[in-house]
Amino acid sequence: MWGRQDVPYDGDTPENVVSDTTTCFVERDTASCRISVVQSSVLYTFYRHHPMAITLDIGATTNMIRASTARMYNLPITPSSQIARQADGMTQLDVIGEIHCNVTRGSLSFQLDTLVVKQLAVDILARHPFLADNGVAVRR
Repeated sequence: MWGRQDVPYDGDTPENVVSDTTTCFVERDTASCRISVVQSSVLYTFYRHHPMAITLDIGATTNMIRASTARMYNLPITPSSQIARQADGMTQLDVIGEIHCNVTRGSLSFQLDTLVVKQLAVDILARHPFLADNGVAVRR
């Protein structure tokens, strides 16, 4: 039987249970839940005259940019001896260098210090160091 006390369950008829973060389908003695997925926040900036979307990720520990994106913006890539791993803590990312530049949004300027990696799900991923260094906070 499903363990939530606030959900009536008669054991015979399925019912849908909806909360702020999950949708659960209860049938007989099992429950199937889907966890809500919320898109990451994006900070829209400019590098020189090029628009640049930076995906903000508050939980991770390093900033990253996809190598093809760095080349597209003609960002200066310098060598790096730093390594980075995926969230599993084991799989190493292929770091090919690092970038140190400023991006702007209106009259604001943000320092972007990031590792350049061959493969990344988004163009630019700004994580805790970017947020902390630039005084950026994410509100939902």
